[in-house]
Amino acid sequence: MQITLKVPVKPYVQKYLVARYGNLYTISKRDAIGIVLYQMMRRPTTESRASKRIGQYAATYPIVVSSRDFWKRGCRNLDDYTSIQLNNLVEDLIQQEFCAYIENLEAHGVEQRYAIEAFMAKYDWDESDVKFETIKKAYQRYRLDQAKLGIFPLKVQQVLPYLCAIKVFASRKRMKKVVEM
Repeated sequence: MQITLKVPVKPYVQKYLVARYGNLYTISKRDAIGIVLYQMMRRPTTESRASKRIGQYAATYPIVVSSRDFWKRGCRNLDDYTSIQLNNLVEDLIQQEFCAYIENLEAHGVEQRYAIEAFMAKYDWDESDVKFETIKKAYQRYRLDQAKLGIFPLKVQQVLPYLCAIKVFASRKRMKKVVEM
């Protein structure tokens, strides 16, 4: 027997989770969300202010817990604070993903605004879920943080000669021809 719990989440977090994990998520110790949820649900929390903030979460996402985990392993502490922590985790994963996505498209010559629109379309987000400007500013902060660390974006035009050289040397026949010359 399985037990289904409904976790309150923000609407865009729900869309992300549905796109990544489907309409119903079964807790598994094989992915980041499952590992964190398993540990968070096993320990009770004492955060009392979370009840006020959880009212902002308009959507829910169903999570399936096996009855064995629920009763014997103590995975039943899904309170408001745990829901907020899950939302924070997923928002962090979303930010990492959209920064990598936009950075990759920019490296291939796509303008930033089109890259952001493509990411929003990928998860079926519109302006009511997350504002375009919010993602743009978060990406710009990410780029500034990367620049402070000395990490600058790579353009495909800079790497292309090296990729072509690797392609030439990857074939043994071509390698023999190059060596014979």
